[in-house]
Formats: sequence, C-alpha cells, structure tokens
Amino acid sequence: MLSTIHNLADGASIAAGLRNFLVSQTPDKHLSITLIDADDLKNGAIHELADTFLNEPEKRQLETFTFEKRRYQWLLGRVCAKRSVLNLIDPPGEPPRFSPLDITIAVAADGRPIAALRSTTKLHPLPGISISHSGRKIVALAANALCGIDIQLLTDTLFKVRDRFCSDKESTMLHEATNDELPQLGMLWSAKESVKKCLGEFTTIGFLAMELTRIEHHQSCAFLELQLNRSCPGVDSVTVVASVEDGYCLSACIVPKAPDHA
Repeated sequence: MLSTIHNLADGASIAAGLRNFLVSQTPDKHLSITLIDADDLKNGAIHELADTFLNEPEKRQLETFTFEKRRYQWLLGRVCAKRSVLNLIDPPGEPPRFSPLDITIAVAADGRPIAALRSTTKLHPLPGISISHSGRKIVALAANALCGIDIQLLTDTLFKVRDRFCSDKESTMLHEATNDELPQLGMLWSAKESVKKCLGEFTTIGFLAMELTRIEHHQSCAFLELQLNRSCPGVDSVTVVASVEDGYCLSACIVPKAPDHA
C-alpha cells in the first residue's frame, strides 16, 4: 500500500504544462505536487497510513473526526502535504534529512495549512503549502513562495452556484473560449479558489472580487488571468494555470514574493 502512495505521489498524472508553468513562477524553479486517488488506496489500512505519516499530536487529532470519510480526507491531505514538503526539502538523489514524523501540518489562525518542523530540526524558511480535496482526489502543493492549489470534481452543482463566482461578463468570456461550459466553470471556480488560498495570509477576497480578464487554452492546460478588485499590497492580478482530466479540474498559482506591508 505504501508503495502505491510513492508511485502516485511522483506527479506523473499531473499535466506537464501545468507543472512547467508553476515551476517557472517559483524563485528557485523548484516545487512539489502530490496527487492521490483515494480509490487506489481503499484496500489500505488507515492505521498503517497514520503510523507512517502522522506524529502523535496528529494521530490524536485524527481520532477526533467522527465520520470515516472526513477522517480519510484529512489523513490523505496530510500524506500529500508531507510528501510534497519532503520532496522539496529532500530533493531526489540526495540523502534524506527528514521523515514524515518530523513534519507537522498545522493550521494558521486564518485557516491556512502550514508546515512546521520539530524543534530539534532547523530549516528556514519552510515552504508554503496548499491542500485540496474533491470527490476521490486529494492534492497538495509545496513551494518556496506563496502558493495555492484547488481540485474540483466537475458536476452540475457548478451550474446551480454559478452566480456565486461567475459574473455575466465572465460567463460570456468562457462561452467564447469553448461551448463546453462545465469544464470552463470548473476552471473558473478552482482558479479563484486557488488564488484565495495563495493570498489568504494577506487578504480575504471573495470570488466576485476577482475578475477574469483573460483565458488562453493550450494543449494540456489553460491560463486564466484574474484581476483583484480588492486591495492586496503588491499584487494586482494573478495568473492561474488549470487542467482538466478524468472529470476533475486542477488549478494552481504561485506568487513569487510576499505582498508588501505598510
């Protein structure tokens, strides 16, 4: 079972165009994305995963979840995040310095996941992380920059909540790009969600305070430029890269520098 996680976590199933764009946006040209399909792990024991990836405080937190689905999502989110952080701080081909038990995935006051190392280890600064899950997919991104990632199962629910995240102008722009409306709505939703996560440390921004100003489709992915209609010092717009595969949309963004503070 653990070998299955390692095989899934190498990013092979993530669109090359998406990964290459994100790498180009990071200051050190290095990041890590881990994507897991829970269906591939349904025969695995939750206790074995917990023993391998969770330290004692995290195990106690896992036990507080009543519903099995939520426990599994939370656990696999930590698995993805820790694998991504380890891939970033212990690059392949180099002797490993850390294990999953050295890392804690904590939650900041604003709700963002953050990575922390045991007090006996020294590494600064720690990478930024972002976690998302939808349906059976769980994904995490780690980078030495502000980052946000979101995965969205493409269902008709997106049509029902369209007014919450898509303006008439944006709807027209999406329709001009392609007549296949559901994937376009999924891209817009997940793109805006990824920006919220990326900038959550500095601003709380609603979906309708981000305006789609450009969308370009390429072979394996699309690029969406979102103008921020709410103040975030140092950031006026963010370009998000998105791909659609297996009935899901995956979107992510990188902001190389932290916004300036007054």
